[in-house]
Amino acid sequence: MSKIRGIVNAVATRMRQQEQEDMLKEKELQKMKLYADRYEQERYKTEAQKQHERHRRNQKQKEHSMEIEVKPAKKTIVRPGTYFYGTLRKLVDDFKTIEEVSKYMTAGQLMKYVERDGQLWNLKTGLMAYDSTTGECFEK
Repeated sequence: MSKIRGIVNAVATRMRQQEQEDMLKEKELQKMKLYADRYEQERYKTEAQKQHERHRRNQKQKEHSMEIEVKPAKKTIVRPGTYFYGTLRKLVDDFKTIEEVSKYMTAGQLMKYVERDGQLWNLKTGLMAYDSTTGECFEK
């Protein structure tokens, strides 16, 4: 009896394998038919139609892709002393007080002038450059 059961099991296993192979072959056959149909349709299309369809496919792919977020550039805040505002005469005309004038001076201008008793003196020449009491600027 065990020999018969072994034979029946072997046949059943073989039949299942055959069914699985048949299903795989059927799926492959359906794929091949699908590709053949698609190839046949493509064969009769003009180049413009093919190009249009490629363009549409690319659009569809891109609509599902992630968008790149473009951030606006940071606004630069112009701070005093970080840029050349102008000559000493322009600084004096715009700001009047020595504290404000020195705030807007660049590092080079700060090294060139020194403040003594409410007046700006040119270190190089030793002459007065600006007198805040009278409001006169002696430099160009």
